[in-house]
Amino acid sequence: MRYLLLLALAAALAGCSKKKPPEPADPDAASQRDDPPGDSTAKDRAYWLTALKSRDAATRREAADELVVWVGTDPETVAALLDMLKDRRTDGAGRTIPGQINSTRQQAADVLYRGGPKGQAALKEKGVAALREGLADPDPVIREHSAFTLGSLGTLAQPAVSDVLKLCNSSDANVQNAAFDALRNIGGGDPVELSALLKSSRADAARLVAEQLARFPAIPPEAVPNLVAGLKSGRSAAVRTACAAALARVGPAAAPAVDPLVKAITDHYPKEADAATAYEPGSEVAYWNALAAIGAPAAGPTAGLLAHTNPHVRTAAAKTLGEIGAPAKATASKLKERLADDFGSVAIEAAVALCRIGAEQDAAVALVKRAMDLDNSVAQAAIEAIPRMGAAGKDLVPAALAKLASENPFARYAAVGVVGTLPPEEAAKYAADLGALAGDKGTGAGADTETRAARDIRQQVAVVLLKLGPAAAPAAQGLGRAIPKETDAALRDQFVEVLLAMGEAARPALPALLDLAADSSLAPDRRAHLFDVLVAIAPGAKELPPLLVKAAGEVGSATRFLAVATMARLDPVPTDVLAKLVAMATTDPKTPARVAAMRSLAAAGAKAKPVRGDLERIAGGTIPEFALYARVALAGIDGDATAVAADARAALADKNAQVRLAAADALFLLGPTPADLPALQRLLGERSDSVREAAARCVGKLGPAGKDAVPQLIRMLDDKDAAVRGAAATALGDVGPAAKDAADRLKQLKGTGTGRKGDTGDPLAGPAAAKALEKILGKPKK
Repeated sequence: MRYLLLLALAAALAGCSKKKPPEPADPDAASQRDDPPGDSTAKDRAYWLTALKSRDAATRREAADELVVWVGTDPETVAALLDMLKDRRTDGAGRTIPGQINSTRQQAADVLYRGGPKGQAALKEKGVAALREGLADPDPVIREHSAFTLGSLGTLAQPAVSDVLKLCNSSDANVQNAAFDALRNIGGGDPVELSALLKSSRADAARLVAEQLARFPAIPPEAVPNLVAGLKSGRSAAVRTACAAALARVGPAAAPAVDPLVKAITDHYPKEADAATAYEPGSEVAYWNALAAIGAPAAGPTAGLLAHTNPHVRTAAAKTLGEIGAPAKATASKLKERLADDFGSVAIEAAVALCRIGAEQDAAVALVKRAMDLDNSVAQAAIEAIPRMGAAGKDLVPAALAKLASENPFARYAAVGVVGTLPPEEAAKYAADLGALAGDKGTGAGADTETRAARDIRQQVAVVLLKLGPAAAPAAQGLGRAIPKETDAALRDQFVEVLLAMGEAARPALPALLDLAADSSLAPDRRAHLFDVLVAIAPGAKELPPLLVKAAGEVGSATRFLAVATMARLDPVPTDVLAKLVAMATTDPKTPARVAAMRSLAAAGAKAKPVRGDLERIAGGTIPEFALYARVALAGIDGDATAVAADARAALADKNAQVRLAAADALFLLGPTPADLPALQRLLGERSDSVREAAARCVGKLGPAGKDAVPQLIRMLDDKDAAVRGAAATALGDVGPAAKDAADRLKQLKGTGTGRKGDTGDPLAGPAAAKALEKILGKPKK
């Protein structure tokens, strides 16, 4: 839906026209010129290539946009741009800034990359090698800008990654930083060679190395000595925990790191826990994960930590032994002693570990059963432990589910989580109970702890119901009652997302959603979300068209464009709604409104039959983009998209950006084919935000066939425009597993969900990134 906001802005700006510099010669018009065709082309090419080196930024941008088109049709332009990759002009040292062009070689590489498949092929075949030479230039400024330019090419530059890595140890800070930035974008490389830089005398180098190590899914054993050195170096906590995370990816071969890991743990934790402060695990979890991954060699030293004076250390040690499993069976006697620990979570984790290693299971199960009935947070820990106990804990599941009605809010919270661990058909039996808990406000008399716990319960309900999808349908009525009373806007949005996942089964919640969607004080993106849900669960509801028509009349509000877009999804689209769209398209004084109405009519397709005459008049009009939209609608009515599809494909190369945008929209509605990918890749490099977004949406519709555009889509995840970032993320998800190179950047956009500074991700593109990751990597295991 955010797409319409950007479309509206682009359309508003499109009204201004300006005189254009020379363009590539038109073969049909060549005879009308004094110069022979070859001379004319050469002069135009020279004009634009010279303009590309101008000191004026606007001139460079205009030249770049023009030459992007030439790349696809003129081999001599490609050759000239490849030659410019060796040009030594830059804006100086320290002037490698993301989002800015600060050297001639970067400008040339950018044009080739944006030029689509032909330009990218040229970069692969010759361009990367030319830039690679710059990495060895005697001038550090050239090395800096060469590294930065390679980084801007993303995975295309992987053949040069070893040379970039060597610059990470440069004595010049600018060169070094550019090299690390390039590695971040290029990916790959040799983790052993990279880990050797942990021994660098520069603290910032170690930090940057640690950041890069997180990119490797597996680390070879040869890197262990370097990682141990980083762990013992006294560097920052971020470096030490990054080394530990890398050791976890080595696995059992990292056994030499066990003692340093244990020391890192004892150095990190205070001897006694602070009773006044709630403990939240942080990055130190990496130490424990590494011990668990090492397995049997780590069991004995980990068991030694069960005697630590800090209960948080004992808890984590017991949990780690359980994750090691059967190889830790020799530690059973020490774990059994911890069943009597004064700290509840220690005893429960010891019980879980005993069940997982196959020792003293009866005593472990009995302890967890007793703990479930306590009236404090220990009950939560006990219930949450049951799914991790394996077969030994199965008999406790019914008692845990009964806690959905417990007066203890901690027990209710944990019981909701247990529902989420059940097979979908079993979990669906408890959906109605969860729907009731969506309105949980606590059973206490307004105590702060009770209020916070109740909010957490509602959050947990949303997470579990979303996981169930359509099977959560019995919860719809409860959600319908809870949504109007929910004061937390973010949580209310999550409930709405749950209803969207249910589809038409969410209809019992319709009245509440209609009331909420009618609230003009809500933020446009929230109302758009509601429009999405309403049209998904009740596309033919009689209450929905009046609501959308009213919202479409909210002049000055972005909501009107979102309402107009939703109208096309009504089924059927009522005649008065179609008339409203035609009126907007032909008489509205605001260009963005007219564009939005035309796009909606095109999307309506066969449902727009009652206004066929109006569409025919628009199709014969003088506004080319409107004519194209109208013809798409007529094709839908007639059931024959052949002619308009060919016109839409031709219009992808139109000189008018608004026509290119309409063409990408049309192709999305008509259905792109793999043969359209090269043209769409050129559009992904456009300056227009709206065109890039529309092209990304088209690429996504190709599914796995769009895999060749993955490098460009990854690059677009850093776009300045949020809607473009979201469209790129969605497209990568639609490409599927073939887009796995995007996983790291998508995770950054998604955020960790911890709420810590730097972990929040992208608030606008983050949800799209989260969905994309599930499609690329599969849903995370619970």
